[in-house]
Amino acid sequence: DVDVDVDVDVDVDVKEDGQRTKEEEDESWRGEIDSMLSALGGLKRKLEESTGVETKHIDRCKARVEHLMSLGSFGSDRALSWNKKRMKRLVVDYLLRQGYHDTALHAVSADEELGHLVELEIFKSAQEIVESLRNRDCGLALEWCKQHRSKLRRIKSKLEFKLRIREFICLVQAGKVMDAVRYSQKHLSRWAYIHMPELQATMATLVYGPCFQQHCNKGEPAENAMDVDDQNQGPQKEEEQ
Repeated sequence: DVDVDVDVDVDVDVKEDGQRTKEEEDESWRGEIDSMLSALGGLKRKLEESTGVETKHIDRCKARVEHLMSLGSFGSDRALSWNKKRMKRLVVDYLLRQGYHDTALHAVSADEELGHLVELEIFKSAQEIVESLRNRDCGLALEWCKQHRSKLRRIKSKLEFKLRIREFICLVQAGKVMDAVRYSQKHLSRWAYIHMPELQATMATLVYGPCFQQHCNKGEPAENAMDVDDQNQGPQKEEEQ
């Protein structure tokens, strides 16, 4: 009788173990399926965003081709009006590149067709980044670097590194030494093998203060991520006028 009871208990334990294993496998499959569905959902959103951007670019290209074709044959009667619109486009493009964004928008609002012939969105985004840098905020610029990291890496740009250096220096200037150390461990350590001399000079500011880094960079071209006023004076001039 004892042997029979033992066998029965062993069979029950094996069945329970087998049932638990099957439940665990089912749960694992559910988790993998959920993660795949989540990944597919994210891919779908990215594709929709990409499609929207491509549609805008296609519409802009179409408008520009139609603008070129509207001239017709050389010396036609439409040449005068076509050249007027061309001159408006060149003026608006110049205003955007010089930072007179509000003036450019006013010119575009007077001629809706002109909006398809200039890069308003690109310059608007750039102007927002410039204004945030003037306010000593690198957030928008770093977000832009994140979105275009592969392109920046391809051209070996130091923009993101310099923005990270600026945020580190701001923490040092505010007296937040430990926050600066943690920031450097998280964001600056990966640049060590590429920009070691600059990184060493930056880390020395923890001891000697921010002026030490400026002294080390003396004689080099002005590439400070915050010195946007020297590189783009347009909006400031526009406000003064």
